[in-house]
Amino acid sequence: MGWLADWTAAHPAPPPHKRPAGIEVSYSQLRAFLDCPWLYRLRYQQRWRSAPTPASALGQTLHRALELYHAEGTSTAERLLELYEDSWVNPPGAPAPEVLALHARGADVLRRYWRQERDSKSKVEFVEREFLAPLGPHTVRGIVDRVDRRPDGTLEVIDYKTHLDLKDEAAAAQDLQLRMYAWGLRACWGLGARWLSWRYVAADRTVTAPYDPSGEEELEAFITRAADIIAAAKTFAPDFSYCPRCDFKLRCERSPLKGP
Repeated sequence: MGWLADWTAAHPAPPPHKRPAGIEVSYSQLRAFLDCPWLYRLRYQQRWRSAPTPASALGQTLHRALELYHAEGTSTAERLLELYEDSWVNPPGAPAPEVLALHARGADVLRRYWRQERDSKSKVEFVEREFLAPLGPHTVRGIVDRVDRRPDGTLEVIDYKTHLDLKDEAAAAQDLQLRMYAWGLRACWGLGARWLSWRYVAADRTVTAPYDPSGEEELEAFITRAADIIAAAKTFAPDFSYCPRCDFKLRCERSPLKGP
């Protein structure tokens, strides 16, 4: 039994009469709820937003440039760098030397990425495609960064990562986000993924694991249970263990790390 089944078993469903109509859920919503139910409330009910950082600005820029590049079907490094310029998100408040260094680092990342793509034997099937699929009374939404068809005809779900915190194949195989994307591929378009990949563009590394569709029953049970609990909740209890990692730790009224 995997961690999703463990979580589902540890969290009983609310009584049917306490569940309102179904809700729409995404990976980001479920991740916030798992990290801290109070964080879910702040982010998705009160609409709190994290302050942009240089790293997040660069990540947004790279994602957008890669989306446009593959959507166009172009093949030159020059065009990829043009799209990078067009997509540039200036990090607010960063000093000019830091912005210039960040910009140069992003350009280097894309040059290396282009060289890898030039030698790839896979075909890009689509990029940044949204799915919206029913699951019981709920609806599951997601946007898949990219799906490739490998030379043997199998499909690979790819999620871009712009940070350097690399994880291994075992983690990829159990990753909630990748598994939800593979589920959405089948539920929405009838396509069966065989591979799950993190493409660490800044590290020039791809981590790939085989996808086991037999785990979809476990995944569906987890999503349904989490959505049931969220929909029925009148209050959300904070998980204080998450506070040190939370973007809102210095202004959240429940945080023990809140400033004066």
